[in-house]
Amino acid sequence: MTSFQDTLTQFRRESATEREKGTRFERLMQAYGYVVNGRSAIEWIMECYQIKTHKENGIVNNPNDWAREHNKPRYILDLLLSIITVSVRTVKIVKGLPKVDL
Repeated sequence: MTSFQDTLTQFRRESATEREKGTRFERLMQAYGYVVNGRSAIEWIMECYQIKTHKENGIVNNPNDWAREHNKPRYILDLLLSIITVSVRTVKIVKGLPKVDL
């Protein structure tokens, strides 16, 4: 699984100017800003949809198999893109809510 630091490093390499670095970083932070139970929604998807091998019986759980069987090779990518969209929109909505004093 790619770490957040690896993602930042890639963003920095691909940015032509300091200003572009800032803009791209802001977009990245918005996508990671929606947190569910202590982790971003993106991190949940990346953990759930990785290839895993059961220690006791050696059975491999590969989410890509389901995508191939259903002729949807982009399923996981499309799911991740949807989660990013939902995350960014949710953060924007929450920021727009009025503060409540309890």
